[in-house]
Amino acid sequence: MGNQKYILIVEDEKIYREFYSKTIKQNGYRVNAACDGEEGLLMTRAEKPDLIVLDLMLPKKSGFEMLREIKQDEDLKDIPVIVLTNLAQEVDRKTCESIGVIGYLVKTENTMKQIIERLDSHFGGSKAR
Repeated sequence: MGNQKYILIVEDEKIYREFYSKTIKQNGYRVNAACDGEEGLLMTRAEKPDLIVLDLMLPKKSGFEMLREIKQDEDLKDIPVIVLTNLAQEVDRKTCESIGVIGYLVKTENTMKQIIERLDSHFGGSKAR
């Protein structure tokens, strides 16, 4: 189990958080989840995940704030981030891309299968380190 890619999910809605965690785990990844941007940032600093799946509309610290802090931190800036959000506005996508996300997925436009395929393709189809 120690060689699985580790994905941190930052999602405030419990039903989504549990669904994403369970499904991503079933697809061979090691998963942990945070329920707000503040907790997500603390977990990112402590655990250095291989990839972060980040919602934008979060309590305590927004996904935008969390993303900016990660990308400004020398120890964290190389952690890839895929945004998974309900914000479908082009301005939000462009903002995230300018900060440095590797993917921007709108929840209503992507099936769980498509999300898993995006994760797999990022890791070159390999879930092992």
